[in-house]
Amino acid sequence: MKKLLAALTAALLLTPALPVSAAENVRYTLTDGVLTVSGTGALTQEDASGWQDKSGEITAVIVKDGVTALGSGVFKDCTSLQRITLPPSLTQLGPEALSGCTKLKTIEGLEHVTEFDFRCLTGTAWIAQTPFVIRDGALYYAEGTDLEVPEGVTEILPFAFGNLTGERFGSAEPCVITLPEGVEVIGDYAFAYCASVTEVNIPETVTEIGDYAFFDCAALQEIELGDRVTSVGDYAFWDCRSLEQMTVWSRQITFGTEAVGTVVNWDAVMQARLAEGQLTAVEVEALKKLSQSRPLIY
Repeated sequence: MKKLLAALTAALLLTPALPVSAAENVRYTLTDGVLTVSGTGALTQEDASGWQDKSGEITAVIVKDGVTALGSGVFKDCTSLQRITLPPSLTQLGPEALSGCTKLKTIEGLEHVTEFDFRCLTGTAWIAQTPFVIRDGALYYAEGTDLEVPEGVTEILPFAFGNLTGERFGSAEPCVITLPEGVEVIGDYAFAYCASVTEVNIPETVTEIGDYAFFDCAALQEIELGDRVTSVGDYAFWDCRSLEQMTVWSRQITFGTEAVGTVVNWDAVMQARLAEGQLTAVEVEALKKLSQSRPLIY
């Protein structure tokens, strides 16, 4: 229950699910368009209040070692910013941390960042040139709609498609995400809050779907899980209000707490398995009775 309440709070407020600790001893200077910031911990919007009214003057940013994260909207809409240097200590970009920095082409030190929150790079010149952040087979961040993820990716990390969350209260164009063969793990929160996604093509190689992986994907209409999937995490498909059919081929699969909520048409799932010869008519009728108390897929 605590995990569900936390996720619902995040959905309503669009706050990051990846917590940060506020920075201490924050100091900054702005000289000839170069903003230099130092401190210990995560920079917050309160810290940014000192330079946001001068954002049009900032052409470069140097963040000193000791700062661990750029919090929500810290450099949002700095439209003159062209270059930012991040220290090895900085491992997280918060929601919309650099979004709207339309001239930002150079991000030095990005290789140290391991946590990318909602829309943290949206609208930058950098992400326009490099729409994927991929390291050692892990997809950290993807930008755009109707995306085909490149081959070689084996894991989708939290909020990898976070740029799509900003459209959840608007009228976003429907989009389709295609994952390549070779992906094995769709991690926690991988597609969470992606309200415009209508379809995700999940390859046969996927074995695990994490907690909240498709949480609040309001436009997702159907999903098919191959026979290698062994686990679906807690609330993985919770509040997928348009989800009409889930086809599950694995006989060795476990579902976490409220993994599918109450939106899945289990009758359609079992009928599909019957049509493919995976179930007999007798088994389907028996399972219908059992599924009145808990969702079953075979």
